Amino acid sequence: MIIDKQLNLKKMKTKNILFGIFICLMSVTGYAQDLKSSYFMKSDNLRHDLNPAFMGESGYVSFPVLGNVNVGTQGNVGLNDFLYKTNDASSQYKLTTFLSPTVSSDDFMGKIKKKNRINANVGLTLFSFGATTKRGYNTFQLKVKSSTQTILPYELFDFMKNGTSNKEYDLKNLSARSRSYAELSVGHARHINKRLDIGIKLKALVGIANAEAKFDQLQVTLSDDQWQVHSRGTLNVNLGGSSFRKDKKEGWVNGINVDKAGVAGWGGAIDLGATYKVIDGLTASAALLDLGMMKWTTMLKASSDETFTFDGFSNIPVKDDGKENSISNQWTGIRDDLKKLGHFYEDKTVSSSHAEMLNATLNLGAEYVLPSYKKLSFGILSSTQFAGKYTSTLAMLSANVRPIKLIEASLNCNYSTYGTSFGGMLSIHPRFFTFFIGTDCFVAKVTPQYVPVRSANVNCCIGLNFAIY
Repeated sequence: MIIDKQLNLKKMKTKNILFGIFICLMSVTGYAQDLKSSYFMKSDNLRHDLNPAFMGESGYVSFPVLGNVNVGTQGNVGLNDFLYKTNDASSQYKLTTFLSPTVSSDDFMGKIKKKNRINANVGLTLFSFGATTKRGYNTFQLKVKSSTQTILPYELFDFMKNGTSNKEYDLKNLSARSRSYAELSVGHARHINKRLDIGIKLKALVGIANAEAKFDQLQVTLSDDQWQVHSRGTLNVNLGGSSFRKDKKEGWVNGINVDKAGVAGWGGAIDLGATYKVIDGLTASAALLDLGMMKWTTMLKASSDETFTFDGFSNIPVKDDGKENSISNQWTGIRDDLKKLGHFYEDKTVSSSHAEMLNATLNLGAEYVLPSYKKLSFGILSSTQFAGKYTSTLAMLSANVRPIKLIEASLNCNYSTYGTSFGGMLSIHPRFFTFFIGTDCFVAKVTPQYVPVRSANVNCCIGLNFAIY
Protein backbone atom coordinates (compact mmCIF):
# COMPACT_ATOMS: atom_id res chain seq x y z
CA MET A 1 0.00 0.00 0.00
CA ILE A 2 2.84 2.38 0.86
CA ILE A 3 4.62 1.49 -2.39
CA ASP A 4 1.42 2.19 -4.35
CA LYS A 5 1.12 5.63 -2.77
CA GLN A 6 4.78 6.37 -3.47
CA LEU A 7 4.38 5.19 -7.04
CA ASN A 8 1.36 7.38 -7.62
CA LEU A 9 3.24 10.34 -6.16
CA LYS A 10 6.24 9.70 -8.43
CA LYS A 11 3.94 9.33 -11.41
CA MET A 12 2.30 12.65 -10.65
CA LYS A 13 5.61 14.43 -10.15
CA THR A 14 7.02 13.07 -13.40
CA LYS A 15 3.95 14.13 -15.36
CA ASN A 16 4.26 17.59 -13.88
CA ILE A 17 7.87 17.92 -15.00
CA LEU A 18 7.21 16.79 -18.56
CA PHE A 19 4.22 19.09 -18.85
CA GLY A 20 6.55 21.89 -17.74
CA ILE A 21 8.89 21.05 -20.61
CA PHE A 22 5.91 21.16 -22.96
CA ILE A 23 4.80 24.60 -21.74
CA CYS A 24 8.33 26.01 -22.07
CA LEU A 25 8.63 24.74 -25.63
CA MET A 26 5.29 26.38 -26.47
CA SER A 27 6.52 29.74 -25.18
CA VAL A 28 9.41 30.26 -27.62
CA THR A 29 9.33 32.70 -30.51
CA GLY A 30 9.02 31.33 -33.97
CA TYR A 31 9.59 31.30 -37.66
CA ALA A 32 8.70 34.53 -39.46
CA GLN A 33 6.62 33.27 -42.37
CA ASP A 34 5.85 35.76 -45.14
CA LEU A 35 2.13 36.13 -45.74
CA LYS A 36 1.17 33.68 -48.52
CA SER A 37 -2.20 35.41 -49.02
CA SER A 38 -0.37 38.29 -50.72
CA TYR A 39 1.30 36.13 -53.39
CA PHE A 40 -1.16 37.05 -56.17
CA MET A 41 -1.93 40.63 -55.04
CA LYS A 42 -0.22 43.03 -57.42
CA SER A 43 -0.92 46.05 -55.21
CA ASP A 44 1.27 44.61 -52.42
CA ASN A 45 4.65 46.34 -52.71
CA LEU A 46 6.35 43.74 -50.52
CA ARG A 47 5.40 40.57 -52.34
CA HIS A 48 8.94 40.46 -53.74
CA ASP A 49 9.67 38.72 -50.42
CA LEU A 50 7.79 35.71 -51.87
CA ASN A 51 9.33 35.93 -55.35
CA PRO A 52 12.10 38.42 -56.25
CA ALA A 53 10.80 38.53 -59.85
CA PHE A 54 7.61 40.29 -58.72
CA MET A 55 7.76 44.02 -59.51
CA GLY A 56 5.71 46.71 -57.84
CA GLU A 57 3.20 48.84 -59.72
CA SER A 58 5.18 51.87 -58.54
CA GLY A 59 8.13 52.74 -56.38
CA TYR A 60 7.55 52.81 -52.62
CA VAL A 61 9.10 53.49 -49.25
CA SER A 62 7.86 51.70 -46.14
CA PHE A 63 6.76 53.36 -42.93
CA PRO A 64 9.70 52.79 -40.53
CA VAL A 65 9.21 49.62 -38.44
CA LEU A 66 5.53 49.37 -39.47
CA GLY A 67 6.10 48.59 -43.15
CA ASN A 68 5.32 44.91 -42.56
CA VAL A 69 4.56 43.36 -39.15
CA ASN A 70 3.76 39.63 -39.09
CA VAL A 71 2.82 37.82 -35.86
CA GLY A 72 1.31 34.37 -35.46
CA THR A 73 1.56 30.72 -34.48
CA GLN A 74 1.44 27.36 -36.25
CA GLY A 75 0.66 23.90 -35.01
CA ASN A 76 -1.29 20.71 -35.59
CA VAL A 77 -2.72 20.89 -32.05
CA GLY A 78 -4.56 23.66 -30.20
CA LEU A 79 -5.06 25.03 -26.71
CA ASN A 80 -8.37 23.21 -26.26
CA ASP A 81 -6.51 19.90 -26.66
CA PHE A 82 -4.82 20.56 -23.31
CA LEU A 83 -7.36 22.59 -21.27
CA TYR A 84 -10.75 21.19 -20.23
CA LYS A 85 -13.81 22.34 -18.38
CA THR A 86 -14.01 20.95 -14.87
CA ASN A 87 -16.72 18.35 -14.23
CA ASP A 88 -16.66 18.95 -10.48
CA ALA A 89 -19.68 21.14 -9.60
CA SER A 90 -18.08 22.05 -6.26
CA SER A 91 -14.95 23.46 -7.89
CA GLN A 92 -14.57 27.23 -7.99
CA TYR A 93 -12.57 26.98 -11.23
CA LYS A 94 -13.97 26.44 -14.72
CA LEU A 95 -10.85 25.00 -16.37
CA THR A 96 -8.24 22.38 -15.60
CA THR A 97 -5.38 20.74 -17.50
CA PHE A 98 -5.47 17.35 -19.18
CA LEU A 99 -3.55 15.96 -16.16
CA SER A 100 -6.73 16.10 -14.09
CA PRO A 101 -8.20 12.66 -13.26
CA THR A 102 -11.59 14.03 -14.37
CA VAL A 103 -10.30 14.13 -17.98
CA SER A 104 -10.65 10.82 -19.80
CA SER A 105 -7.44 9.37 -21.19
CA ASP A 106 -9.24 8.26 -24.36
CA ASP A 107 -10.66 11.76 -24.92
CA PHE A 108 -7.26 13.41 -24.52
CA MET A 109 -5.04 10.91 -26.34
CA GLY A 110 -7.52 10.79 -29.23
CA LYS A 111 -6.56 14.40 -30.05
CA ILE A 112 -2.80 13.91 -29.93
CA LYS A 113 -0.78 13.36 -33.12
CA LYS A 114 2.21 11.09 -33.68
CA LYS A 115 4.35 14.23 -34.07
CA ASN A 116 2.88 17.32 -32.42
CA ARG A 117 4.36 20.45 -34.02
CA ILE A 118 4.10 23.89 -32.43
CA ASN A 119 5.67 27.06 -33.85
CA ALA A 120 5.20 30.77 -33.23
CA ASN A 121 5.74 33.54 -35.78
CA VAL A 122 7.33 36.96 -35.37
CA GLY A 123 8.61 39.05 -38.29
CA LEU A 124 9.40 42.75 -38.64
CA THR A 125 10.38 44.90 -41.62
CA LEU A 126 12.38 47.81 -40.23
CA PHE A 127 12.76 49.57 -43.58
CA SER A 128 11.99 48.75 -47.21
CA PHE A 129 12.41 50.68 -50.45
CA GLY A 130 11.56 49.94 -54.09
CA ALA A 131 12.07 51.94 -57.29
CA THR A 132 11.52 51.46 -61.01
CA THR A 133 14.44 52.25 -63.34
CA LYS A 134 15.03 51.88 -67.07
CA ARG A 135 16.69 48.51 -66.50
CA GLY A 136 14.16 47.04 -64.09
CA TYR A 137 12.89 47.19 -60.52
CA ASN A 138 15.27 47.56 -57.56
CA THR A 139 14.61 46.92 -53.87
CA PHE A 140 16.44 47.54 -50.61
CA GLN A 141 15.28 46.08 -47.31
CA LEU A 142 16.19 45.65 -43.64
CA LYS A 143 14.30 42.96 -41.73
CA VAL A 144 14.44 40.98 -38.49
CA LYS A 145 13.53 37.29 -38.64
CA SER A 146 13.06 34.71 -35.91
CA SER A 147 12.50 30.97 -36.28
CA THR A 148 11.56 28.27 -33.82
CA GLN A 149 10.23 24.79 -34.49
CA THR A 150 9.27 22.22 -31.87
CA ILE A 151 8.36 18.54 -32.08
CA LEU A 152 6.58 16.86 -29.17
CA PRO A 153 6.12 13.08 -29.65
CA TYR A 154 2.90 11.21 -28.91
CA GLU A 155 4.75 9.10 -26.32
CA LEU A 156 5.46 12.20 -24.24
CA PHE A 157 1.77 12.89 -23.65
CA ASP A 158 0.98 9.19 -23.26
CA PHE A 159 3.46 9.04 -20.39
CA MET A 160 2.27 12.31 -18.87
CA LYS A 161 -1.35 11.18 -18.86
CA ASN A 162 -1.22 7.43 -18.35
CA GLY A 163 2.01 6.83 -16.43
CA THR A 164 1.99 3.26 -15.16
CA SER A 165 -0.10 1.86 -18.03
CA ASN A 166 3.31 0.97 -19.50
CA LYS A 167 6.61 0.41 -17.76
CA GLU A 168 8.75 2.10 -20.39
CA TYR A 169 8.36 5.19 -22.61
CA ASP A 170 10.66 6.34 -25.43
CA LEU A 171 10.61 10.15 -25.77
CA LYS A 172 13.72 10.63 -27.93
CA ASN A 173 11.93 12.61 -30.67
CA LEU A 174 11.41 15.55 -28.30
CA SER A 175 13.28 18.53 -29.78
CA ALA A 176 13.21 22.30 -30.28
CA ARG A 177 15.22 24.72 -32.42
CA SER A 178 15.29 28.52 -32.47
CA ARG A 179 17.05 31.02 -34.76
CA SER A 180 16.96 34.84 -34.94
CA TYR A 181 18.86 37.17 -37.25
CA ALA A 182 18.76 40.51 -39.04
CA GLU A 183 18.67 40.58 -42.83
CA LEU A 184 19.90 43.33 -45.17
CA SER A 185 18.97 42.69 -48.81
CA VAL A 186 19.35 44.26 -52.26
CA GLY A 187 17.15 42.99 -55.08
CA HIS A 188 16.76 43.47 -58.83
CA ALA A 189 14.04 42.27 -61.23
CA ARG A 190 13.69 42.87 -64.95
CA HIS A 191 11.77 41.93 -68.09
CA ILE A 192 13.69 39.55 -70.34
CA ASN A 193 11.00 39.61 -73.01
CA LYS A 194 7.22 39.98 -73.23
CA ARG A 195 6.69 36.66 -71.45
CA LEU A 196 9.61 36.17 -69.05
CA ASP A 197 10.60 38.15 -65.93
CA ILE A 198 13.47 37.18 -63.63
CA GLY A 199 14.61 38.46 -60.24
CA ILE A 200 17.46 38.05 -57.78
CA LYS A 201 18.01 39.23 -54.22
CA LEU A 202 21.30 39.18 -52.31
CA LYS A 203 21.20 39.07 -48.52
CA ALA A 204 23.70 39.82 -45.77
CA LEU A 205 22.81 38.26 -42.42
CA VAL A 206 23.75 39.20 -38.86
CA GLY A 207 23.04 36.56 -36.24
CA ILE A 208 21.17 37.55 -33.08
CA ALA A 209 20.60 34.20 -31.37
CA ASN A 210 20.56 30.49 -32.15
CA ALA A 211 19.66 27.53 -29.95
CA GLU A 212 18.77 23.86 -30.29
CA ALA A 213 17.84 21.22 -27.73
CA LYS A 214 17.44 17.60 -28.76
CA PHE A 215 17.59 14.12 -27.30
CA ASP A 216 19.20 11.12 -28.97
CA GLN A 217 17.87 9.05 -26.08
CA LEU A 218 15.19 9.83 -23.53
CA GLN A 219 13.80 6.67 -21.97
CA VAL A 220 11.61 6.64 -18.90
CA THR A 221 11.48 3.29 -17.10
CA LEU A 222 9.51 2.15 -14.07
CA SER A 223 11.93 0.60 -11.59
CA ASP A 224 10.77 -0.58 -8.17
CA ASP A 225 8.91 2.38 -6.68
CA GLN A 226 10.30 5.18 -8.83
CA TRP A 227 10.83 6.38 -12.41
CA GLN A 228 14.32 6.23 -13.86
CA VAL A 229 15.24 8.46 -16.79
CA HIS A 230 18.00 7.48 -19.23
CA SER A 231 18.95 10.69 -21.00
CA ARG A 232 21.46 11.48 -23.75
CA GLY A 233 21.11 14.82 -25.49
CA THR A 234 22.65 18.17 -26.32
CA LEU A 235 21.88 21.83 -25.82
CA ASN A 236 23.64 24.30 -28.14
CA VAL A 237 23.32 28.07 -27.73
CA ASN A 238 24.82 30.92 -29.78
CA LEU A 239 24.21 34.26 -28.13
CA GLY A 240 26.75 37.09 -28.06
CA GLY A 241 28.00 38.16 -24.63
CA SER A 242 26.37 35.22 -22.83
CA SER A 243 27.28 32.41 -20.46
CA PHE A 244 25.51 29.50 -18.83
CA ARG A 245 24.00 30.01 -15.41
CA LYS A 246 24.56 26.91 -13.25
CA ASP A 247 23.14 25.37 -10.14
CA LYS A 248 25.59 26.21 -7.33
CA LYS A 249 25.33 22.78 -5.71
CA GLU A 250 25.00 20.33 -8.61
CA GLY A 251 26.60 22.31 -11.44
CA TRP A 252 23.97 21.63 -14.10
CA VAL A 253 22.76 24.37 -16.43
CA ASN A 254 19.64 26.16 -15.21
CA GLY A 255 19.66 29.31 -17.35
CA ILE A 256 21.66 31.80 -19.44
CA ASN A 257 23.33 35.02 -18.35
CA VAL A 258 23.51 37.81 -20.92
CA ASP A 259 26.31 40.12 -19.84
CA LYS A 260 26.11 42.43 -22.87
CA ALA A 261 24.57 42.40 -26.32
CA GLY A 262 26.76 41.08 -29.12
CA VAL A 263 26.76 39.59 -32.60
CA ALA A 264 26.15 35.83 -32.55
CA GLY A 265 27.07 35.08 -36.17
CA TRP A 266 27.39 36.14 -39.80
CA GLY A 267 26.00 34.75 -43.01
CA GLY A 268 24.67 35.28 -46.51
CA ALA A 269 21.85 34.07 -48.75
CA ILE A 270 20.32 34.51 -52.19
CA ASP A 271 16.74 34.54 -53.51
CA LEU A 272 16.03 33.54 -57.12
CA GLY A 273 12.72 33.97 -58.94
CA ALA A 274 11.00 33.96 -62.31
CA THR A 275 7.56 34.45 -63.86
CA TYR A 276 6.47 33.25 -67.31
CA LYS A 277 3.30 34.11 -69.23
CA VAL A 278 2.31 30.72 -70.66
CA ILE A 279 -0.66 32.06 -72.63
CA ASP A 280 -2.70 35.23 -72.41
CA GLY A 281 -4.24 35.24 -68.94
CA LEU A 282 -2.12 32.38 -67.52
CA THR A 283 1.14 33.12 -65.68
CA ALA A 284 3.41 30.60 -63.96
CA SER A 285 5.95 31.57 -61.30
CA ALA A 286 8.71 29.96 -59.27
CA ALA A 287 11.08 31.13 -56.53
CA LEU A 288 13.81 29.64 -54.36
CA LEU A 289 14.28 31.72 -51.19
CA ASP A 290 16.91 31.84 -48.44
CA LEU A 291 19.45 29.68 -50.22
CA GLY A 292 22.45 30.28 -47.99
CA MET A 293 24.07 29.66 -44.65
CA MET A 294 24.98 31.20 -41.33
CA LYS A 295 28.21 30.83 -39.37
CA TRP A 296 27.45 31.05 -35.66
CA THR A 297 30.18 32.05 -33.22
CA THR A 298 30.68 32.05 -29.43
CA MET A 299 28.88 28.72 -29.03
CA LEU A 300 27.82 27.44 -25.63
CA LYS A 301 27.24 23.71 -25.42
CA ALA A 302 25.82 21.48 -22.72
CA SER A 303 25.18 17.76 -22.83
CA SER A 304 23.33 15.10 -20.90
CA ASP A 305 24.41 11.47 -20.65
CA GLU A 306 23.23 9.89 -17.44
CA THR A 307 20.53 8.00 -15.56
CA PHE A 308 18.62 9.80 -12.84
CA THR A 309 15.38 9.69 -10.87
CA PHE A 310 12.78 12.36 -10.16
CA ASP A 311 12.93 13.53 -6.55
CA GLY A 312 12.08 16.67 -4.61
CA PHE A 313 9.33 18.09 -6.83
CA SER A 314 6.05 19.50 -5.62
CA ASN A 315 2.66 18.36 -6.91
CA ILE A 316 0.80 20.57 -9.36
CA PRO A 317 -2.77 20.94 -8.02
CA VAL A 318 -5.09 19.47 -10.65
CA LYS A 319 -8.05 18.63 -8.41
CA ASP A 320 -9.85 20.08 -5.43
CA ASP A 321 -7.99 18.51 -2.52
CA GLY A 322 -7.58 21.54 -0.32
CA LYS A 323 -5.02 23.18 -2.60
CA GLU A 324 -5.47 26.27 -4.75
CA ASN A 325 -5.82 24.63 -8.17
CA SER A 326 -6.38 27.55 -10.55
CA ILE A 327 -4.78 27.37 -14.00
CA SER A 328 -2.45 30.16 -12.90
CA ASN A 329 -1.23 28.13 -9.93
CA GLN A 330 -0.85 25.02 -12.06
CA TRP A 331 1.34 26.99 -14.47
CA THR A 332 3.35 28.32 -11.50
CA GLY A 333 3.83 24.80 -10.20
CA ILE A 334 5.03 23.66 -13.61
CA ARG A 335 7.52 26.53 -13.75
CA ASP A 336 8.84 25.85 -10.24
CA ASP A 337 9.21 22.12 -10.94
CA LEU A 338 11.02 22.79 -14.18
CA LYS A 339 13.61 25.00 -12.48
CA LYS A 340 14.71 21.95 -10.49
CA LEU A 341 15.06 19.73 -13.55
CA GLY A 342 18.60 20.44 -14.80
CA HIS A 343 20.63 17.58 -16.18
CA PHE A 344 22.54 19.35 -18.94
CA TYR A 345 26.18 20.00 -18.01
CA GLU A 346 28.41 22.48 -19.83
CA ASP A 347 30.86 20.98 -22.33
CA LYS A 348 33.89 23.23 -22.92
CA THR A 349 35.73 20.87 -25.28
CA VAL A 350 33.75 21.82 -28.42
CA SER A 351 34.60 24.39 -31.08
CA SER A 352 33.40 27.93 -30.42
CA SER A 353 31.72 28.23 -33.85
CA HIS A 354 29.82 26.21 -36.44
CA ALA A 355 28.05 26.76 -39.77
CA GLU A 356 24.58 25.64 -40.81
CA MET A 357 22.28 26.04 -43.79
CA LEU A 358 19.23 28.29 -43.65
CA ASN A 359 15.72 26.92 -44.09
CA ALA A 360 15.30 27.32 -47.85
CA THR A 361 11.78 27.77 -49.28
CA LEU A 362 10.48 26.76 -52.71
CA ASN A 363 7.39 28.58 -54.02
CA LEU A 364 5.60 27.40 -57.18
CA GLY A 365 2.55 29.30 -58.40
CA ALA A 366 0.14 29.74 -61.28
CA GLU A 367 -2.48 32.46 -61.83
CA TYR A 368 -5.34 32.59 -64.33
CA VAL A 369 -7.18 35.85 -65.12
CA LEU A 370 -10.77 35.42 -66.29
CA PRO A 371 -11.04 36.68 -69.89
CA SER A 372 -14.68 37.73 -69.35
CA TYR A 373 -13.86 39.73 -66.17
CA LYS A 374 -10.19 40.67 -65.94
CA LYS A 375 -10.59 42.15 -62.49
CA LEU A 376 -10.93 38.59 -61.10
CA SER A 377 -8.22 35.92 -61.05
CA PHE A 378 -7.63 32.52 -59.49
CA GLY A 379 -4.29 31.27 -58.27
CA ILE A 380 -2.71 28.11 -56.92
CA LEU A 381 0.45 28.09 -54.82
CA SER A 382 2.69 25.34 -53.49
CA SER A 383 5.20 26.31 -50.79
CA THR A 384 7.75 23.98 -49.18
CA GLN A 385 10.20 24.96 -46.46
CA PHE A 386 13.18 22.59 -46.23
CA ALA A 387 14.26 22.25 -42.60
CA GLY A 388 15.19 18.61 -42.01
CA LYS A 389 12.76 16.95 -39.62
CA TYR A 390 11.00 20.32 -39.26
CA THR A 391 10.17 20.48 -43.02
CA SER A 392 6.67 21.82 -43.77
CA THR A 393 4.51 22.17 -46.89
CA LEU A 394 1.51 24.28 -47.92
CA ALA A 395 -0.90 24.19 -50.86
CA MET A 396 -3.17 27.20 -51.40
CA LEU A 397 -6.08 27.97 -53.73
CA SER A 398 -6.77 31.70 -53.98
CA ALA A 399 -9.40 34.00 -55.51
CA ASN A 400 -8.28 37.60 -56.09
CA VAL A 401 -10.44 40.54 -57.07
CA ARG A 402 -9.78 44.21 -57.81
CA PRO A 403 -13.21 45.80 -58.44
CA ILE A 404 -11.74 49.29 -58.49
CA LYS A 405 -8.16 50.52 -58.63
CA LEU A 406 -8.36 51.73 -55.03
CA ILE A 407 -9.11 48.31 -53.50
CA GLU A 408 -7.79 44.76 -53.95
CA ALA A 409 -8.81 41.70 -51.94
CA SER A 410 -7.91 38.03 -51.75
CA LEU A 411 -9.60 34.98 -50.18
CA ASN A 412 -7.99 31.57 -50.01
CA CYS A 413 -8.17 28.05 -48.66
CA ASN A 414 -4.93 26.33 -47.77
CA TYR A 415 -3.88 22.88 -46.61
CA SER A 416 -0.54 22.47 -44.85
CA THR A 417 1.47 20.31 -42.49
CA TYR A 418 -0.50 22.05 -39.73
CA GLY A 419 -3.99 21.37 -41.12
CA THR A 420 -6.61 23.18 -43.20
CA SER A 421 -7.37 26.89 -42.80
CA PHE A 422 -8.84 29.88 -44.60
CA GLY A 423 -7.13 33.22 -45.15
CA GLY A 424 -7.47 36.52 -46.88
CA MET A 425 -6.02 39.98 -47.40
CA LEU A 426 -7.32 43.49 -48.02
CA SER A 427 -5.23 46.20 -49.65
CA ILE A 428 -6.32 49.84 -49.81
CA HIS A 429 -4.08 51.90 -52.05
CA PRO A 430 -4.95 55.49 -52.96
CA ARG A 431 -2.43 57.25 -55.15
CA PHE A 432 0.14 58.08 -52.45
CA PHE A 433 0.06 55.14 -49.99
CA THR A 434 -0.85 51.48 -49.54
CA PHE A 435 -2.33 50.02 -46.37
CA PHE A 436 -2.80 46.27 -46.08
CA ILE A 437 -4.00 43.78 -43.50
CA GLY A 438 -4.26 40.04 -43.92
CA THR A 439 -4.02 36.56 -42.48
CA ASP A 440 -3.35 33.06 -43.75
CA CYS A 441 -5.49 31.60 -40.96
CA PHE A 442 -8.82 33.09 -39.89
CA VAL A 443 -9.59 32.26 -36.26
CA ALA A 444 -13.10 32.06 -34.83
CA LYS A 445 -12.28 31.81 -31.12
CA VAL A 446 -9.42 33.12 -28.98
CA THR A 447 -8.73 33.52 -25.27
CA PRO A 448 -8.71 36.97 -23.60
CA GLN A 449 -4.92 36.91 -24.25
CA TYR A 450 -5.62 36.36 -28.01
CA VAL A 451 -4.36 32.77 -27.96
CA PRO A 452 -6.25 30.61 -30.52
CA VAL A 453 -8.41 27.96 -28.86
CA ARG A 454 -9.32 25.35 -31.47
CA SER A 455 -6.04 25.39 -33.41
CA ALA A 456 -2.58 26.89 -33.01
CA ASN A 457 -2.78 28.24 -36.58
CA VAL A 458 -3.21 31.99 -36.55
CA ASN A 459 -1.32 34.96 -37.95
CA CYS A 460 -1.86 38.61 -38.72
CA CYS A 461 0.11 40.79 -41.10
CA ILE A 462 -0.30 44.56 -41.30
CA GLY A 463 1.69 47.33 -42.97
CA LEU A 464 1.82 50.82 -44.41
CA ASN A 465 3.89 51.95 -47.40
CA PHE A 466 4.10 55.23 -49.33
CA ALA A 467 4.11 55.36 -53.12
CA ILE A 468 6.92 56.99 -55.14
CA TYR A 469 6.23 57.93 -58.78
